[in-house]
Amino acid sequence: MGLYVWNLLELDTFWRGRLPSSRKGTSWLNMLKALVCYRLIDPGSEFRFHREWYVRSAMGELLGEDDSLAQKDKPYRCLDLLLEHRD
Repeated sequence: MGLYVWNLLELDTFWRGRLPSSRKGTSWLNMLKALVCYRLIDPGSEFRFHREWYVRSAMGELLGEDDSLAQKDKPYRCLDLLLEHRD
């Protein structure tokens, strides 16, 4: 449902140019989608996101990503990237 609303609002169009993939291939756009869905479905800490929720959910499959998307530093890095666009 979270990804359905994301697509309905066309948030990919807004964020794609603002969150390019990292040099190592991390899709920050997919990381943001996962974090948004996490907050909508089962809110909790970023620590819990990478330790429990992501690996137990089907989010990786829905995004076409493996478990490396939820490595412990990536949610924090994604949130840092969002700060550049808060205004």
